[in-house]
Amino acid sequence: FNLASLAIERLALTGRIAFHDANSRSTLELNDIAFAGDVRPLAGAVRGDGNFTVSGIRYPFRVSSGPSADGNATRLHINVDPGERAILADLEGVLAFEGRQPKFDGAVTLAVPQPKAKETGPTPWKLAAKVKADPAGARFDQIEASFGNEDTALRLAGVGDVKFGTAPLLRAALTARQLDADKIAGQG
Repeated sequence: FNLASLAIERLALTGRIAFHDANSRSTLELNDIAFAGDVRPLAGAVRGDGNFTVSGIRYPFRVSSGPSADGNATRLHINVDPGERAILADLEGVLAFEGRQPKFDGAVTLAVPQPKAKETGPTPWKLAAKVKADPAGARFDQIEASFGNEDTALRLAGVGDVKFGTAPLLRAALTARQLDADKIAGQG
């Protein structure tokens, strides 16, 4: 039997996943997971969509993966739609394991989209960056952040890092090329 030739035309999974962080003694639970997708003959090639619940809020998601160009890692794309909440998350890059430790190199985007025409909603914002992460922390390069409606948004750029563990720490250096306070305050 050759596992690399395995193909599943229709895969349906349900269940729960709990992520436990021993350092901070915290747990993140994804409940009521429902996933439907397929597995293609390339080892690690999966695609599909589903949804999960965190703290009583349902989040729809899409996932796709496949082998990296060199075959030593997995290309991964995960998109979590706003669902019942306004926040959207998108993660795309390469996931590798070195000595049983996961390492991720890719890009991340978090956003609250602008409300549709004639609708009111939370103030839109977007944060996008290149990221390199492992269990100890993450380094963010090419950060691009905006806060507010597209035409009047405060735009920032910079770099940052975060340390995980019992005393998590986020450090970032962000700059704005131009700041128009009247425009941001809606008076210009």
